[in-house]
Amino acid sequence: MWFILVRLLLFAVIGYLIFKAIRISPPVVRRVSLVLFLAGLAATEAWMRHQGDKPYFIVPSGYANCLSKIVPVDSVVDYHDMTCDSFGVNKLTPHAKTGGSPFLNSEGFPSLYEFNQAAIDTIHAQGKKAVMLIGDSYTYGMCADSGKSFAYLLQNTGRYGILNAGVPGTDMPQYRAVTDEYIGTGKIKPDEVVICINGANDLGHFPDRKLTPGIPILFSSNVGGLYSFQGGYGEDTVYPSAKSAYKNILNRYTVLGILGDGFWARLPGHSCLLSRGIGWFKNFMTEDFGKVCPDMHFSSDPAFKHISRIKAICDSAQVPVLFVLLPGKTFVAQQKSLQMDGVVTIDPTGITLSDYTPAGDDHPLNSGHRKLAEKIEQIIEMKQQQ
Repeated sequence: MWFILVRLLLFAVIGYLIFKAIRISPPVVRRVSLVLFLAGLAATEAWMRHQGDKPYFIVPSGYANCLSKIVPVDSVVDYHDMTCDSFGVNKLTPHAKTGGSPFLNSEGFPSLYEFNQAAIDTIHAQGKKAVMLIGDSYTYGMCADSGKSFAYLLQNTGRYGILNAGVPGTDMPQYRAVTDEYIGTGKIKPDEVVICINGANDLGHFPDRKLTPGIPILFSSNVGGLYSFQGGYGEDTVYPSAKSAYKNILNRYTVLGILGDGFWARLPGHSCLLSRGIGWFKNFMTEDFGKVCPDMHFSSDPAFKHISRIKAICDSAQVPVLFVLLPGKTFVAQQKSLQMDGVVTIDPTGITLSDYTPAGDDHPLNSGHRKLAEKIEQIIEMKQQQ
C-alpha cells in the first residue's frame, strides 16, 4: 500500500514543481497538479486491475483470484462439483464444470483407467508400466486443451498407462489421503507413484490443513471457487457450505466487512484502489498491520511431514514413489529451482512465461504442458533405470 501512496504523491509533487519552475500562475499550477493527481489515480487503478486485483477486496489479489463477482449471500449457488469421501479425499462429480478433462472415471478422477487392480493388469497386458500421478489442477490439466495435459501426453507415449489422480484446488494433505486410500489399503499397486507438487501454491498456502471427510475442500459456485478451509487469525476454520464460506470472505477480506452492505460500502467498493486504501486505513487505526491476511507465507516444513508419510505408505506397500516439484510462474520468471530433500525439482530452463496463463492465474498452457511432459518423462525414466 505504501508503494501506491508514494506513486500518487509523486504524480502531484512532480507536476507542482515543474509548473512552479516555469512560473505559471498559482491557480494554473493547482489545476494542472489536480489533473496529474487524478491521472495518477486512474493509472494506478488500471495497473492494479492488470495485476489481478479485484474491486471490494482489501487484501492482495491472490485472495480474490477464485471469485468472479460480488453478490448477496443468499444468491450464492453451489454447483456441487466436488465431494469428499471418508478418507478425506476430494473427488469430482460427473457434472463438474472444471474443464480440461473430457471425462472422469467412476472414482471421480480424470483418468482413462479405473482405480482398481484389474485396470493395472490391463495396462501390464498392453506392455506398459502403470504410473499413478497424484496432484492438483496442474496434474488435472486445467487451462490445457483436451488431450494436451502432461498426463495425457505421457499416456500417449505408449510406454505408460496413466492413472491420473489430479483434482483442481487440492493440496498436500489431499495427496497423502489419496495415497492412504489407494496404496495404503492395497486397493491398487501401480509400478510407480508420482506426487506432482505444485510449486505455485502447494508449499505456500496451507500445507498443514486438516482433512475434512464429508466437506469438500472447494465449492464451485456462481461466484467462483470458495475454499471450505480458510485459515489465519490463529484459527483453522472449516466452512461446511458455499454460502458460509462466501460470507466469511466478504466479512474478512472486503470493504463490506468494514463498512457494511450499504451505499457507502458499494460506492468505494467498485475501485480496487479505494478498497485497498480502506483496508490499509482500518489496519492503521487499529494497529492491526499484517493481520487482515491469513498467514500464507512460503514454507516447505509442513509439506515435508506429508512427504514423509506418503513415502512410508508406499514403502510399506512396496510401491516406488517419486516426488516431483513442478515450477510455478515465479520459478519460471526467475529461472531458478527450489532444492528440497527427497524431491526432484524440474529445471525451468526452456520454460517461459508465455507457456503459462496471463496475470491473475498460474497454470501451464498447451506448450507448458508439453514441456513438463518431456521433463517428467525423463525423470521417470532415470528413476526406473536406477
